Amino acid sequence: GYVATPFMPWGEPLGIAGQPMPPWRDDAGNSAAEQALQMGMHHDGMHYFPLDGSRRGLLVMNHEYVDDGLLHATGAADWSAEKVAKSQAAHGIAVVEIELKGGTWQPVRPSALARRITATTPFAVGGPAAGHALMRTAADPAGTRVLGTFANCGGGSTPWGTYLWG
Repeated sequence: GYVATPFMPWGEPLGIAGQPMPPWRDDAGNSAAEQALQMGMHHDGMHYFPLDGSRRGLLVMNHEYVDDGLLHATGAADWSAEKVAKSQAAHGIAVVEIELKGGTWQPVRPSALARRITATTPFAVGGPAAGHALMRTAADPAGTRVLGTFANCGGGSTPWGTYLWG
């Protein structure tokens, strides 16, 4: 008696407030900047965080890997910095606000809560790890900033209401 209906496929615009909502192009013509505002490739771990019970909430999904043959118009041929950037933008995590309307889940667009975390999204390091010698690099000698998330496999929520991925 259950029905599964896909509604947030790869390339679907998230609807991040104040940002463009580039539509998915079936010719693989979306740029890296556009991909960073869309659902990433190959969803993996996911969790629903209710905002209004079971009728509105945040759907958080990992994007584990990319398929170069689909992501780029020329596949893996003619590799370029733009292809690297687009691949990095197709990885990571998407946070999309969704609501149940007329028995169908739909994205809320625009949404101040929608987010896209890619392989190049900067993060501040906090807690006991911040500034630790093992966190220091040539790019960040203070050891308080890291970049993005990549090749996530799985994820889930914590008892205190946050999302962990790995």
